[in-house]
Amino acid sequence: FFDDLKDIFPLDVKESLYRTLSTKGVNEHSQEQEAAFMEHLSPHEKRALGILREGNDLYLSEYADLYASLKDINKGTKKFKAIQRDLGRVIEFLGDRMPHKYSKLEVNGFIKDRLAAGVTTGTVLRGFNSINAVLNKVNDNYEIDYAHRFNKPNIPNLGNDRKERQDFTVEELNILRNKLGPTNNTDQLIKVALDTGMRVSEVLGLASKDVNLSDSHPYIKLRKNPFRPLKTKNSARVIPLIGLALDTIQELDLSQEWLFPKYLDQDKNNFKGDSASAAMNKRIRSILNNKQSPTSHSFRHTMQTRLRNVECPADIREEICGWKSSISKNYGSPTDIKIKANYMRETLVNYC
Repeated sequence: FFDDLKDIFPLDVKESLYRTLSTKGVNEHSQEQEAAFMEHLSPHEKRALGILREGNDLYLSEYADLYASLKDINKGTKKFKAIQRDLGRVIEFLGDRMPHKYSKLEVNGFIKDRLAAGVTTGTVLRGFNSINAVLNKVNDNYEIDYAHRFNKPNIPNLGNDRKERQDFTVEELNILRNKLGPTNNTDQLIKVALDTGMRVSEVLGLASKDVNLSDSHPYIKLRKNPFRPLKTKNSARVIPLIGLALDTIQELDLSQEWLFPKYLDQDKNNFKGDSASAAMNKRIRSILNNKQSPTSHSFRHTMQTRLRNVECPADIREEICGWKSSISKNYGSPTDIKIKANYMRETLVNYC
């Protein structure tokens, strides 16, 4: 391989290298040869030479593609773009290097720069969680043993700037219940999210096979699919259908594969979550006549409050919203679904 690289040199460069080896000794010959490598090799040839000399270490810019390959992540998805963004911010601030070449002080400087730009401590932490997941997965599979300095980030005052997400009030939910229409696609999305506490992406990606209306306690069996992964392993769950969510799904065409095909982008293999969220938030603010109203994501936290108010146990609340997986032997059984459905129906008492 080394000889093959030298064959790339122009004839005059080869002759010059031969003269230095013959007349000036090995050291000067090596210096001139290194300069020739830097001038005449392409970027991927230089990278291959680096691997030959230093071992199979990777530059930070190489990690996103390798991680996507290992995890089978489509490169057109929002998830992959977020990974590229998180790694790209480090490269922009500190340069493109092998991860173990960044010092802890440099990483701390990057954190301070992010905070100085007005980024919240929670957002900085999420970025580091993403970076660590990528680095650790790739390093493990490529047998790279060098320790990097992105783990356990020192984020000053972590969590002190967190703003509690605003719940919908009983009055606001009642207004939405009375104003949302039966056939408008955006209104249908809002109604399903409102009485299930599901994420917008989870509602968007619902398939007809996820819905069971035949039992005495109808439910959704939420699972990942090729167009919509789930956020965490706990997100796969059984959610009883009540109120507006049940009414809406009963009115949809369950003979088609997807409940909301309008938002499916077949070319990119995903659902258009940003478009749906924007449309839902615009509709909510329009109905409530309040530009500062809670967003569509707030239905999740509002459902937690609703369940807490009817004295639903914490583990059941967290199961319903996908924050915790059950250890119960009855999880997903008719009895389990009935218990969850009863608590969820109790939350409707204060609503029209």
